[in-house]
Amino acid sequence: MSQRMAKINELLRRELSVLIQDETRGRFVTVTGVKTSPDLRDAQVWISILNTQDEGILAEIAEKQGEFRHILGKRLDLKYIPRLTFHLDRSSATAARVDKILDEERSKGGL
Repeated sequence: MSQRMAKINELLRRELSVLIQDETRGRFVTVTGVKTSPDLRDAQVWISILNTQDEGILAEIAEKQGEFRHILGKRLDLKYIPRLTFHLDRSSATAARVDKILDEERSKGGL
């Protein structure tokens, strides 16, 4: 990935983080990553949700993608504002489960 693409991905991640925090009103939602296509027409956005009972938030966020693009178009000086596709990032939940299993094994003396 070029340095320019990395900067654009980070810029989109920061701006979307602010928009999504405003939209979700304090629920524990984090934009963990953004990857734009080389032509900047599409962007994959990964969202981490701390409380798994709030997974319906992903659908709410996806419904607002047009509104987010409109706001990004006003805020950012980019030729194209990419179409946004949101995905649930389960890496933190997986890491927490692995840590719990390792802790249990350590307490049993297995590790």
